[in-house]
Amino acid sequence: MTEQEPEKLYLAQLRGKSRMTQEEVAAKLGISKFTWRNWEIGKSAPDLWELQKIKKLFNVALDDIKILPKTTV
Repeated sequence: MTEQEPEKLYLAQLRGKSRMTQEEVAAKLGISKFTWRNWEIGKSAPDLWELQKIKKLFNVALDDIKILPKTTV
């Protein structure tokens, strides 16, 4: 029997599965809702310290978090 690999999720998908708003996630992470929004849309990306907090909040492995590539606007 092979073990199924966990699904890799984008930040917006993680938030949606947890049924939290952008404001709620931002408050739990100690960041602004604008920072979280920018991460979700790929305008900026969380650093390793922030990724650790995201991992803990959503109870996922770092490898299971997908980050949109930074866009140049």
